[in-house]
Amino acid sequence: MILVRNVWSDITPNSGHFEQAFSDDGGKTWEVNWIATDTRVSRPVHP
Repeated sequence: MILVRNVWSDITPNSGHFEQAFSDDGGKTWEVNWIATDTRVSRPVHP
């Protein structure tokens, strides 16, 4: 069995940090395979 965890942290109205990790030993150890820092981008307003 492979466990997967997703953790969001440092969440603000305009950004957030995301990490995904897998464990094949019941959650004793975790291997992070995805890290992202997402930032909101303003859209220009078109009349």
